[in-house]
Amino acid sequence: MDAMAILPDYQGYAVHDHWARYYRYNCQHVLCNAHHLRELTFAHE
Repeated sequence: MDAMAILPDYQGYAVHDHWARYYRYNCQHVLCNAHHLRELTFAHE
């Protein structure tokens, strides 16, 4: 992401799957509900 210059200067909301490397960027972080549902389904099963 750094080499492609996608997120280093991004100032908006980054919706992602809670991958730790995303938190290096100085923007607002929002977790994806599709990933939450997948993890809850896994825990339930």
